[in-house]
Amino acid sequence: MNSRHAALSAQLAEQGLELPKYFTLEALQNYLSAERNREIVIAELDELPGTDVCGMWIGMQDRDMILHAPARAPLHRQQIVLHEFGHMILKHDVDAIQVDSRTGLIANIDSTTIRHVLLRSSFSDESELAAELLADRLSARIKNSMQCLAPEHLSFGEVFG
Repeated sequence: MNSRHAALSAQLAEQGLELPKYFTLEALQNYLSAERNREIVIAELDELPGTDVCGMWIGMQDRDMILHAPARAPLHRQQIVLHEFGHMILKHDVDAIQVDSRTGLIANIDSTTIRHVLLRSSFSDESELAAELLADRLSARIKNSMQCLAPEHLSFGEVFG
């Protein structure tokens, strides 16, 4: 695994995004949806174990779906989603696995409509590491955005609940 190459890929991918200085996860979702010219649906899937697989990106004929295991906290959910967005941004769908090998996890979805599946599990290969590094970069920008957009007179609890 070449971690330098993964880091450079993440950096260049982030720089290639035409995002405003301040944005949210939802704004990034809308941006990617417009860029890909397709809806992006994000949903929790209780059947995902959250251990070996905590998220997946399913490219369907008419939309992209990001399914994630029940998250321990909102930031954990955000990181899983950002990781899958990282795969989209890095165009890893060309390396996606065959649908038949994971149909047990996605039994409620008509497999004839699925074009590819990417699973968030380990970071043992370069594409997984690059997606996670890009997710980290985007997460830092979202955190910075929240700090800059939140009124200074509100406490942390008032802003984030």
